[in-house]
Amino acid sequence: MESELPAELIHRIQSLLSKKEAAATCILSKSWLHAWNTTPHLKFHNTKLKIENTLERYQRLNLPIQSLDIRMDIFSYDTAPLTRWIQQVTSKSCLKELSLCLNPYINSFSVPKEIFSCENLTMINVINEAYSISSIYSSTITITRPLWICKNNMIKCVSLCVLKLIKVNISEELFNNLLSTCTLLEKIQLCHCIGLKTVNVNDLSRLIELKIHLNEEDCVKVKDLPCLTELEISPSCDFVFEIDNVPSLSIFRYRVNKPLLPLSHMDQVAARVTHLQIHGLLIWNNEFTDMIKSKFPFLADLDVGVRYWGKYKDLVITNATLKRLTLKLDDYSRNDVQVDAPNLLYFSYESAKIRTLLFPVVAPKQIDLKINLIKPMDLSFFLKLREVLNLSSTFDIYIRGTSNDTLLTWDDTSVKNMRTRFLNPATNVKQLHIETNEHVWKHTLYYDLFFPVCHPSGLMVELVVVKANSDNRLFSDLMVRGILKNKKKRDLKNVQMRSSGNERWEDVTLRSWKTFIDPSQPSSVDFKLEWFTQ
Repeated sequence: MESELPAELIHRIQSLLSKKEAAATCILSKSWLHAWNTTPHLKFHNTKLKIENTLERYQRLNLPIQSLDIRMDIFSYDTAPLTRWIQQVTSKSCLKELSLCLNPYINSFSVPKEIFSCENLTMINVINEAYSISSIYSSTITITRPLWICKNNMIKCVSLCVLKLIKVNISEELFNNLLSTCTLLEKIQLCHCIGLKTVNVNDLSRLIELKIHLNEEDCVKVKDLPCLTELEISPSCDFVFEIDNVPSLSIFRYRVNKPLLPLSHMDQVAARVTHLQIHGLLIWNNEFTDMIKSKFPFLADLDVGVRYWGKYKDLVITNATLKRLTLKLDDYSRNDVQVDAPNLLYFSYESAKIRTLLFPVVAPKQIDLKINLIKPMDLSFFLKLREVLNLSSTFDIYIRGTSNDTLLTWDDTSVKNMRTRFLNPATNVKQLHIETNEHVWKHTLYYDLFFPVCHPSGLMVELVVVKANSDNRLFSDLMVRGILKNKKKRDLKNVQMRSSGNERWEDVTLRSWKTFIDPSQPSSVDFKLEWFTQ
């Protein structure tokens, strides 16, 4: 039966699908086929001839183009084809969105200045997808093949609401002209753009989101933005940050690889901030913790990444309004973590070791532990894990460790000795997620170690393939045998299993599991565990 959906709705549905999925809708009816051939949302990926033919057909039939998305590798300095395409679409008053994702294989390439010539454009994305090099010790990115945005004194895109520039070369003069012309901007994203020594964003009355990832010795000035609610800054090493009159700011993200926390501006920033994210901190004294305690009267969500904190006994986080806390510790000191937050509901902790977690008032309802193992799991690891599980919270535990050394110190005798220390396994673990390689899981000892400590309701084992052509069926067989071995010895009542990509759970026996696992899909296997003690 012929579809009775209006063409505009069909176009909208097709625009939300991938190109392959949208093309497949042509078989539904003639209406869907016609809609596909006249869609106002055009996407091209490295198909120069198809772009030429399609745009020529749209021009000849006077078909509207509302959005144009071109992803293309550039092998020539000749800008004429791209200029011609941009001129064709920007001449249409119906064009709303323009995206150019270019990968230049030449020393430099200039984007046509016509990208800013359409008065009705509401979104412009220009992205340099050329390979870039960054250092783990610096936020600086070296762009090997520049993508230039040419100087343009005739900017006409007065309706622009979204501007996204990633790894492009743009002058301060052009950028400032854009901001002064496009006064309706609501979202701006600048990511590692070359040429902007000073990023000056002010007097944009509708701006609600500003994201700036810097690459040089930059200065960012944010001023007189009455509607700005989200500000994200990722500065370079030497950096000046000025903020003034941003009364609606509620989300502030700051990522840095050096101790450049703009504490001098925290009074202005903190007045209404509810979500605060700061990564790359080097904490030498209690200045940061005092700031969190006293300067954020409405803080609800705090995400902190710490590279190092000084020689203090504890890292203390105190805040009366905090509801969610995410803490990532990259240093390997012995300091413990203390959280004094009476309204805390969720706590996420990520580190290379388990530390003592202290909640003087009340423990949160949900705790996520993410441990990235760099040392073997000795007895102290499991003792500390069991100590943490004594908290009156439910836990999701993520263990990442692909080294064979994690089991070198264990044998059957040491496992038996450990079991005598854990007469009552913790029953508040919802999910135990272990990411490792197939060599480690050849040791069913892994299960003997974790199950005396806790009885998780779910177990996910994710395989990191070390060598090609790994036998996923053997890997799964070892997991099943390890769990069923514990079913005989421990108080495990029932086991169900599903492989990655499957939704159906199956009861597990040594014979049954092979019928519902796909050996060609090695990513992960889920187990649902039912214990007599739960």
